[in-house]
Amino acid sequence: MATPNIPSILGIQVEHAPVLIVGGSMVGMTLSALLASHGVSGCVTVEKHTSTAIHPRAALFHPRTMQIYRELGLYDSMRQEAAKHYDEHAGVVAVESLAGRFLESYMTNLNEGIESISPTMRLFLTQQMFEPILRKKVVEEDGDLRFSSEMIDFQQDADGVTALVRNTETGEKTLIRSQYMVAADGNRSTVRDKLGIGIDGHGLLSHSITIYFDMDVGKYIKGKYNGVIYVDNDTVRGFFRIDKSGREGFLVINTAGERGSERSKYPADDLTDERAQDMLRAAVGADIDFKITLISPWRAVCDNAKRYSQGRILLVGDAAATVTPHGGFGGNTGIQASHNLAWKLALVLKEQAGAGLVEQSYHEERHPIGKKTTDQVFERYVSRTAPELKETGVEIEEEVPDPHMELGYRYHSGALDTVLQGAITEDPVSAASSPGSIARHVVVDVPGHADNIPLADFFGHTFVLLTGPEGQEWASAATGLRSETLFPEIRVYSISSDLFCTKYGITSSGAVLIRPDGFVAWRGRHSAMPGQYAMGVPDSSTTLQKVMRKILYLEPVAATQKSTAQAKAEGCIISAYGQLNVASLSDRYQEQLHFTRPKFSGNDGDPSGNRANPQIACRIDSFSSFKSPKTLWIDPQILWQIMRKAIEISPDEQRAEAISFLDAKAVYDALDSSVSSDEGDMTDTLLRAMRSPEKAIEVEQNPPPSFKGALEQYAFAETPSPNRRVTRWLSSTQTSPSPAITSSCKVSTTTQAISSPTRKASPRATSLKRKATEPASSASPSPLKKTQQRPSSSYAPPSKYAHLTNHLTDSLAPDLICVFIGVNPGIRTATTGHAYSHPSNLFWKLVHSSGCTPRLCRPDEDQDLPRLYALGNTNIVSRPTKNAAELGKSEMDEGVATLEQKIRKWRPESVAIVGKGIWESVWRVRHQKNCGKDAFRYGWQDDSERMGVVEAEGGERWPGARVFVATTTSMLAVGMRRHEKEEVWRGLGEWVKQRRIEKGIPDEGGVKLEVVGDGEHQATTFENGQHFTIPQMDENLKGPREPEFKQLHYHWKA
Repeated sequence: MATPNIPSILGIQVEHAPVLIVGGSMVGMTLSALLASHGVSGCVTVEKHTSTAIHPRAALFHPRTMQIYRELGLYDSMRQEAAKHYDEHAGVVAVESLAGRFLESYMTNLNEGIESISPTMRLFLTQQMFEPILRKKVVEEDGDLRFSSEMIDFQQDADGVTALVRNTETGEKTLIRSQYMVAADGNRSTVRDKLGIGIDGHGLLSHSITIYFDMDVGKYIKGKYNGVIYVDNDTVRGFFRIDKSGREGFLVINTAGERGSERSKYPADDLTDERAQDMLRAAVGADIDFKITLISPWRAVCDNAKRYSQGRILLVGDAAATVTPHGGFGGNTGIQASHNLAWKLALVLKEQAGAGLVEQSYHEERHPIGKKTTDQVFERYVSRTAPELKETGVEIEEEVPDPHMELGYRYHSGALDTVLQGAITEDPVSAASSPGSIARHVVVDVPGHADNIPLADFFGHTFVLLTGPEGQEWASAATGLRSETLFPEIRVYSISSDLFCTKYGITSSGAVLIRPDGFVAWRGRHSAMPGQYAMGVPDSSTTLQKVMRKILYLEPVAATQKSTAQAKAEGCIISAYGQLNVASLSDRYQEQLHFTRPKFSGNDGDPSGNRANPQIACRIDSFSSFKSPKTLWIDPQILWQIMRKAIEISPDEQRAEAISFLDAKAVYDALDSSVSSDEGDMTDTLLRAMRSPEKAIEVEQNPPPSFKGALEQYAFAETPSPNRRVTRWLSSTQTSPSPAITSSCKVSTTTQAISSPTRKASPRATSLKRKATEPASSASPSPLKKTQQRPSSSYAPPSKYAHLTNHLTDSLAPDLICVFIGVNPGIRTATTGHAYSHPSNLFWKLVHSSGCTPRLCRPDEDQDLPRLYALGNTNIVSRPTKNAAELGKSEMDEGVATLEQKIRKWRPESVAIVGKGIWESVWRVRHQKNCGKDAFRYGWQDDSERMGVVEAEGGERWPGARVFVATTTSMLAVGMRRHEKEEVWRGLGEWVKQRRIEKGIPDEGGVKLEVVGDGEHQATTFENGQHFTIPQMDENLKGPREPEFKQLHYHWKA
């Protein structure tokens, strides 16, 4: 490899290395050890410090990180070292001070329940104790680790990177020419700065300090607090970490002094020894002898680099994502990023993979994790040490449970057999492993190995194919693939365990492919049919070869460079009434299923009349024959899962031609890359759809602006339907015809394309990002003071959204238990026609968790609430806006009279006001004054506040509906955490549940499907094109009604 001419440093000795690692702390040394484990020798690591860490930072190691060190053979030695200093079953608590009042427990036992989801445990071990162990490992692997060496300049070209390194002790300079350079040089990364890569995040949180001390506090903590101890009092807010002896440790101080004051954020400024001693005494809560050995100031931030790679230079550790210590995510995130990168670098350097595996997939996979981590650590920073920030309007995510963040995060990139965005995190206990998720922990017995061995023992160095007990076809294909191609080694293991098949979502004849980093790359639920590829049926060998080529970026450049967003837009088609065609499923029967959904007319006065029936779909593995009638009891949610899985297992070139009957919400969720879908959503069904080459729609030039501002580089086309809209999504970046639409879907000649403006990134601010949580004209007695007004937080006149058609209608009927009253439709709600349809809104979750509904309902079931559970829904304002802050106070007040009319007409037993602002408007209109702090309360209101009262003037008097004031369900409002909202909602749910029982309204038990096998609907055998009908019996519907039918067409594909 030629060294480029760099005039300013000519004449200096040049060395060569496959990878240059800049930064030799914990993350950099871990990457060096991992590269060596993958057979990459000669890598150079430079570190400007003279040796390993000398202070006890990074005390908590997560289970996923310990899995990585288990691969490197360091797990046992780390546990032994940790046991000398810390209790591995310690907890995380909050106290007023060590000698003061106990406040809260965040985690009782650090490792409770971990053994069921990981072969490794959480571990307390400081960086000072661990780095010598890691350094020894690097040296044993012949790693070139150079302390007192500083990278002072570099230049990148098409073939590699040339870096100038200076020895800080001798001044000697060396040029190191490498194929790749990895920057692990900390939060003030010079590499990142020189590349011009900016950062996003939450700005400067505080000028914090860490005080290292020697003092005897054993009598305050032994038998009580033996882990992380958060301190919260009027003098200091931060946390202690103290060793077993109770004599050594450190205190982190994030804020000090008057809570919420600007000065409190800068405890490190103008710090004196006396001030440090006072803060330490305040944290202890007693005047005892101590010795401060060191005071270290630092900047508390939660920031994420805008990009993790630029050409042949990659960022890891704090150079990529910098967070505060809350939750211990910092070092763990960097180590896991190194693990993601190591095997990719190894395969590219060995020319067994395309450059995109490193230069493209690393950023695609790790950057979203970095963003999620910075947001989650910020949430923990606020909730544990700076709760006053909740009152300033700053954006705060809802806290994701630690196991979900540690073992449930997911990747989405071309290096997996998925190309479409989904959820970033999942529950590692309940969610089955699928492409993009961490391989689930299962203890199995494998011939030739020790009994009760964790699957993780097979991962770490090569690709691994795990098959079910009947997956011989996949095993043979993988063995043949390695001998016939230049692909990396694939080790094959047959697992005879029902738990394994369940955890990985496969049948006994299925298989899963695990990457060297322990992530599921591909999954085949069933066996394939050997030698049938020419007939359109993928055999096992062809399937695996295609999967490996994709994962390793060995496909043509045009295919691998397709963005995730483009892949989303292609083929996501929704029509009002049509057929679902799941083509060429990869299982032994290769069936093709069609489901039709007719319209039906409801009873007179039924607001749900003339609406489409709820979607019903079912895939049965074997349709060879039914000798007798069968009855299946299947929950509707499970039916959706079956349909989603059926589509997922189809090969790329044979995806479903069209997806129908899905509400518009699913399309919006599918195309909005900023929103993650829940497991129960229908979104993934759309995401698995494939474009069809049969027909194309031209995209108009210069289209008008779209309401869907969250979509980048996309347009949508809209065709009205008598009952529901037909929405088709097209890529606006294409000048050639857009992704085609199957001929089974009608295309209107009047279709209009509307572009969505690209979302612009807001400039980085040095102060916290703020978001108003109240309308600009709110009459709240103490409105929030906003230092920075955003356009989205100001009043928006009706003309701003005049182009939008509000498809949302009230869900009201007589004899309801409760009617929910919201503010107004949001953009997504108005567009889809379904209440609270934005995935970030907690309404449906709170309604379920409180007990108002016996199961978690979907937004598209809003019109069914009166029939199912005697619940209704309406709003105080009907016009849609992006958020409630865009409404005026007068609009809210004018809506009160309309609400009273609705309540008088339908006469529900109660109304639930969804949000404080709505009740403030009602109160203001009734009492002609603002609702002060003393007058406002959540929960049931006095009988004098009933709504819709009908006085007895020539008719029967009606006392009105009881009023319950609930919290807002919007995630944009950060005044209360989710568990606090749930506590408020529970007061409503308990009453609604009791009334439902008293009224004899049963909980849903699923949908009864009968497969009729004789008489008029003969279905004992299946011929090509034969039909049979499935009556749907809804046991919850009272009274007689005409039967509804779902018609299923069955075809043999082979």
